[in-house]
Amino acid sequence: DIAMGSGHFLVAAIDRIERRFAIWLNDNPNPAIQREILFLKTAAKKELGELSDTVVIEDSQLLRRIIARKCIYGVDLNPITVQLARLSIWIHTFIPGLPLSLLDHNLVEGNSLVGVESLEQIRKKLNQGEGTLFEINASSLLEEAAAPLKKLASLSDASIKDIKEGRLLLQEAEEKIAEIKALCDLITAQPLSNEAALKGFMYENWAQERDDIENSKALEIARNILKGMKAIHFPVTFPEVFLGSHSGFNVIIGNPP
Repeated sequence: DIAMGSGHFLVAAIDRIERRFAIWLNDNPNPAIQREILFLKTAAKKELGELSDTVVIEDSQLLRRIIARKCIYGVDLNPITVQLARLSIWIHTFIPGLPLSLLDHNLVEGNSLVGVESLEQIRKKLNQGEGTLFEINASSLLEEAAAPLKKLASLSDASIKDIKEGRLLLQEAEEKIAEIKALCDLITAQPLSNEAALKGFMYENWAQERDDIENSKALEIARNILKGMKAIHFPVTFPEVFLGSHSGFNVIIGNPP
């Protein structure tokens, strides 16, 4: 949801996916998913201790929790509504005995109308076709950032230790994506500038300039322009989504206006 507000549509999406996926699983039992559900249920029961016999944990509850972590993404301009959206999904997917899911990566603050929307936008800006050297570099940069995020996706969120490890993985991903984020800032701000350093920036020289890009005048100008706009570059923010088979989201939902 590119303007998620307090997350009402995302909560509905979790329910819809859970219902359809549960039907599919009945006809197509998946050992990996069944193991994850059993692991979460066992961890919750263990944490509840003597109270475990008094609490019923349905597989559908655990499936909703997994879906919220692995299938749901949202952006909003207002930091307070981002927190409210996380709260809405925490409440909706709460499991007694388990910690609150780590949603810092999935639900983020940003302006969906400002920023780079796809890898194709980068390729067009560079006037490069498929199979070029830059395309490989761009993909590899995203792969580097996606690596810790894939580890994050494999965490069960069954303990506080998992949550702490997840936060470290998010920090690692942020550090690895800095280079291509700088490139996206340049692409976004260039049409808004008349200053020669940015307006005349030569993207074809990126391979030579990227190692020192953080100290470049062009990037300084670009970030001054974007300051306060809360630009969000979707391939940078959610690299694991854009490196998937669909290279983007399967469904985008939102309020029609």
